[in-house]
Amino acid sequence: DGVRDRGLEDFVFRGIGQHRVQRVVDDANAPAGAKYAVYLGFMEGLETREGFEKLGGDAYFTAGGEAVGIRYQGKLYYPHTHASPHDAEGRDWQHVRTVFQGSLSALITAWDHLY
Repeated sequence: DGVRDRGLEDFVFRGIGQHRVQRVVDDANAPAGAKYAVYLGFMEGLETREGFEKLGGDAYFTAGGEAVGIRYQGKLYYPHTHASPHDAEGRDWQHVRTVFQGSLSALITAWDHLY
């Protein structure tokens, strides 16, 4: 929902993800309107324990910091404001948004702070 999408935007632009934000340049996978991204797609190849979701996802944002999509495991997911026909209720978006936020938290904890 919109409230949680604002939470994602705050998490990335005003929270722990700030130092991971990059300008979108020559990214053929970026959705329309994307100006900034946090690229965590490289994490999709990491092994996870059985029963746990794969990490990763590339999250895209407008110049104003609004989420416009997350590419995860080769598929682009859209927030409710840009809902895709196959997921009109946004259930897939909610799941992928949660995977991305967990992945960003894991990366920042394990790599940026502990390594």
